[in-house]
Amino acid sequence: MHRCKRLIARKSYVRSSRRFRRWQYAPGETIEQVAARAAQVVQEVLPVIMDGQDVLLVAHAHILRVLTTQWLGIDPHMAKMLRLDTAHYSSLGMYKGDRVIEHWNL
Repeated sequence: MHRCKRLIARKSYVRSSRRFRRWQYAPGETIEQVAARAAQVVQEVLPVIMDGQDVLLVAHAHILRVLTTQWLGIDPHMAKMLRLDTAHYSSLGMYKGDRVIEHWNL
């Protein structure tokens, strides 16, 4: 089972020939749990979109990539293949009744 990682603001020292610092990670949500949250958002905004209105969602890239997989109805593990850079935006929409990516990483 894959787990997302959450950075903890605590550093620890690793014993080796040279001491160095590394970040400690604590387990976070599974990808399935993240996808369930994202799917819930999609279901909440879908009626608004189907009514012809626009919806703006602002979040970190990782959750937006997972949200995109839920919009498209594909496996959330595919999110890792959707590059989304800092300070870029994307547009999801409908085309002939299908959920599509209109613009990505602009």
